Amino acid sequence: MTEPTDSRQALIALLENATRHVDVLSPDLAPTLLNDEVVISCLTELVRRGRQTRIRLLVTRVRPLKEMGHRLLALALRVPSTVNLHELERHPEWPQDTVIVVDRQAGMYSGAEDTAFRTLDGAAAARSQAERFDRLWTASAPSPELRRL
Repeated sequence: MTEPTDSRQALIALLENATRHVDVLSPDLAPTLLNDEVVISCLTELVRRGRQTRIRLLVTRVRPLKEMGHRLLALALRVPSTVNLHELERHPEWPQDTVIVVDRQAGMYSGAEDTAFRTLDGAAAARSQAERFDRLWTASAPSPELRRL
């Protein structure tokens, strides 16, 4: 287990090394880790790097994120062509843990009841989590909360 500051530093290091893709599976977008100015700055830089960049966010519900003013949600609203957000309330493959996968090669996770984040154990673990994310993404849907009039 790592302390919150260590988790933040580890995530920033992962995002600074990201080249194309970031997938975030989190019921509430882990506000203590992801609702951070430097983290958002790293993701914004990734978005600006190229047209092949993709950030996917999978949450249980968007409404609480809107109410709290989550910075990552604001980024998704600013660049919907690159930052995609879907909802999935329940799925047998998702025990409501949080997983962040970068370029299908590295990442971090936290169990449903944990507050501490751990680094994924190598590229094989990252690929396995990325494949689970893909299955959950297929089962999810864009949030009606984000539709623009």
